[in-house]
Amino acid sequence: LPLPKVRTPHKSNYIVVRTIEQLQTVIHEDNVYMYYDEESAEEAFELLTGHNQPVNFYMPRINTDEDIQRILSNPIIDKVKSLIVNDYGLYRLLKDKHVILGTGFNITNSLSASSFDESIIASYETSRLELEKMSKVTNELIVQIYGKTENMITEHCLVSQHYFQKKIKHCHRCKGHTYTLVDRKGYEFTLFTDERCRNHILHNVPLLIESYGSLDVSTLLFFLDEEPETIKEVL
Repeated sequence: LPLPKVRTPHKSNYIVVRTIEQLQTVIHEDNVYMYYDEESAEEAFELLTGHNQPVNFYMPRINTDEDIQRILSNPIIDKVKSLIVNDYGLYRLLKDKHVILGTGFNITNSLSASSFDESIIASYETSRLELEKMSKVTNELIVQIYGKTENMITEHCLVSQHYFQKKIKHCHRCKGHTYTLVDRKGYEFTLFTDERCRNHILHNVPLLIESYGSLDVSTLLFFLDEEPETIKEVL
């Protein structure tokens, strides 16, 4: 059985945002992480440093070798305070920095959680009983209490397919509008495209956990397509 760890008792709240507008909304909060995108990384860096805030990034969940090389060659990465990583490639290459293990690691039980010394964001699939066990064997367990989950990340570009009947990289059609997928029951699922022309399909209802107070965990708020007013209301 995993042994309990000597922990520094504290509960923090982390915030992840995807756009510069969202970052401006939460700029004065603590533990803010910007969703890493090369197109906005420099602007985010300047905005955070201009407000005397530490620079933290939430790293993409999917990275090819080429993606990793581009990330590591970005001089901004050398200046960040903390990174949330979601794959073993970046984890191994960035272990000399302060890293937090994201949901991409899919850590769902105390045995896997105890294998790491870093702070851990629990998998969405973790039961409350397992969260209680995990919190005893980690230095810091973080639970996402608000945010839309990504149902799918796809190399296929639905926006490009709609306009050109094939994928055309960097066509920029995704920049001028917002897009949704509508299923047979009429439910709408927000779609956004990242800098690598991958499509991210979000669940239509945000995750919301209110009964976390008795757990010895830190919390995470994850904003992907929310407008500033919604973010303020959630905060």
